[in-house]
Amino acid sequence: MTHPSEGSDPRAARTRSDIRAAFVNLLFSRRYEQIQIAEISQAAGVGRSTFYAHFRSKEDVLLEVIDPVLLTVANSITGRVSKAQLRSTLSHLWDQRSTCRAIFVSGARRKIVRRLSQLVQCRMQTQNDAAPSALAASAAASGHITMLHMWTSGEVSCTADALAHEMMLVGSALSRGR
Repeated sequence: MTHPSEGSDPRAARTRSDIRAAFVNLLFSRRYEQIQIAEISQAAGVGRSTFYAHFRSKEDVLLEVIDPVLLTVANSITGRVSKAQLRSTLSHLWDQRSTCRAIFVSGARRKIVRRLSQLVQCRMQTQNDAAPSALAASAAASGHITMLHMWTSGEVSCTADALAHEMMLVGSALSRGR
């Protein structure tokens, strides 16, 4: 997700990039719930007011950082991604499963589901050229995040390929039902 100020001001783009990088570094060294905005700001070399000029919360930084993953999942729900692309994203999530587990049980989960739902709804609308169903998009988003959580937590054991297959089947059923 590109912020509007990034295209016109290289300093703003660099600051946002520094904040995202600092957040990711902290995410790999600390539990998500323990990360504070003051720490992100300090690690990025910016003041708290600068942080808030670019992001409203650490959840907003998280959403921007994981947007590529959410785009791939949204595309799998609406039949716009290959199994190989989805499997690659799932393999990345598996490699980062301890971080995924922490995020999926945090307060950020609702925001993640909401963002994924928006991405799905947008794709459903353009795909079917009809008014999208917010309920269907929300159900699909919630279901896919639940599958990812169950898989990364070890509650369900399967390969990335098997999970990609199941996620695409669920997405295909949703697309046919619309």
